[in-house]
Amino acid sequence: MKKIFCILILISSVSNLLAITILTQTAQGSRADLAFNGSSWTTYTSMVTAQHTLVSVNNFENLNAQSFDALWVDQELGNTLSANEVTSIQNYVSAGNKAILIGENSSWNDWNNSILSIVGGSATGGCVSEFSTSTSTHPVMDGISGVEFACGSVLSSSTGSPEILVSSNLAGVYQVGAGEVIVILESNFLDNGRVAANTDFANNLLQFLEDPINTVPEPSTFFLSGLTLLFTCYLGKRRRV
Repeated sequence: MKKIFCILILISSVSNLLAITILTQTAQGSRADLAFNGSSWTTYTSMVTAQHTLVSVNNFENLNAQSFDALWVDQELGNTLSANEVTSIQNYVSAGNKAILIGENSSWNDWNNSILSIVGGSATGGCVSEFSTSTSTHPVMDGISGVEFACGSVLSSSTGSPEILVSSNLAGVYQVGAGEVIVILESNFLDNGRVAANTDFANNLLQFLEDPINTVPEPSTFFLSGLTLLFTCYLGKRRRV
């Protein structure tokens, strides 16, 4: 019984090491249903909050004052990021962190341009709907043959030097200073009707955020944590003898 208890503690400890706090914004724009806690994203929101913590702020102008591990910026139809928000996000990522930025089709052109200014990228507004095959060896595409998209805009492969992730050019990875940003110009791929088909990609996006560039635990950290727990259990057993 003691051994089982120790194993459960060890599993719980490792699981907690992988749990992160993701900062996003409060529901904004006229399609807030296609965002965290929105009515069209309830399945994915539940997937995320089952292991991680979502924290929302009204804007991203003072990220230094927030406590979080990774950044997720949802689409906002009819809105744009302020110049201060763009600078704040750039500074956060440049320090060696990760972010995911969500855009949409041509109706979101102003929003798309504002998030792309963070990474120095550009896009062609449109409404591309297809099953897009993987074109990248980036870890976020591990085990992914393709992603089902509904209607999105197309990233330029020559502006901002992104690593394009899929054949439709709806998603790409940008280097910003010492950090990484994934931009996806379509939000329906995570809605309640499509997330099941895109489960592996959805999980890989979380894995991308779970491994921040400058806070990934060293292998020795996991080893020492496990060793400490097992030693504690061993001492408890000895005292009972």
